[in-house]
Amino acid sequence: MKRALARGRILPQSLSTDPRMGRVSLKANLLYDRMWTNCDDQGRISGDPDEIKYAVCPNIDQITKADIPQLLTELDSQRLIKLYNTSLIDVVQMLDWWDVQRLQWAWPSLYSPPQGWKDRLRYKKTAKEVVTENWLSPESPAESSPENTPENTPESSAENTPENTPEPSAENTPENTPESSAENTPENTPEPSAENIPKERESSKEKELKEEDEGGRRRGRGRGISPELPGENPSPSPTALALLKYFPQAFGRNPNSREVAYLRDIEKKMCAAGGATDAQVYDAYKEAANQNKLHLSYVRAVLFDWLGIKRDRSP
Repeated sequence: MKRALARGRILPQSLSTDPRMGRVSLKANLLYDRMWTNCDDQGRISGDPDEIKYAVCPNIDQITKADIPQLLTELDSQRLIKLYNTSLIDVVQMLDWWDVQRLQWAWPSLYSPPQGWKDRLRYKKTAKEVVTENWLSPESPAESSPENTPENTPESSAENTPENTPEPSAENTPENTPESSAENTPENTPEPSAENIPKERESSKEKELKEEDEGGRRRGRGRGISPELPGENPSPSPTALALLKYFPQAFGRNPNSREVAYLRDIEKKMCAAGGATDAQVYDAYKEAANQNKLHLSYVRAVLFDWLGIKRDRSP
């Protein structure tokens, strides 16, 4: 099934008093709520009755696949949704989506938008490149508020104008500052004697020699017994990049530290067997989403089967 699993969807409280909801049946009310929570980041979901039944209400026997087309027509007539078709499939667009949702990241939809609709995008195309399109920042209204206008900024207040700034007093002139006193002139400053040099400074060279390992490379502080020089971090493999790149598209969020460690373990075992291509990693995440088994263990099992890697019980 071509969809990204929803995470952290906000169901608007205004639906309780929305007159449009009172003009549709109870089944249509229930279907609308369930479709909303299963939409992708652009507020879309497949309009195919089989997919809606499977993804939205698989355990609600009162809503059958035969009921869904009529229920979608009810919701479309009240302008709660936009039911349209692409060259491949029927699609549902939630019309109130961006009036309610406040997402931090919004990935592109697998479905093309309806005519006249503009998607709002903000996602990481690569590790260092963030794509932004039609994105409205939550902070943007504050930029034009009266409190932040140039007339009200502290820098332009009358208290800080050049006319009101205090003139430097004679006491604070460079001639009277303590730094320029005769006592602190370079001629009068005592030169460091051998007695005042800390022993740590005297033995710094010895410490550096001790930090060198048998191979002649310095270990560096905080690096343990790593043979790598500071700054010699190995570049990630294509398999690792693909595992991290497609994780947010499938899960709707970035991996946490535990999941990153799990992905690193998967990548090491696959690289030992020759590695996986970018397309194989993408297809593995897609297969997990299609089977509604979006777990890293399932993604791992799919990749290992494709690469012929023997699986064990341990992660």
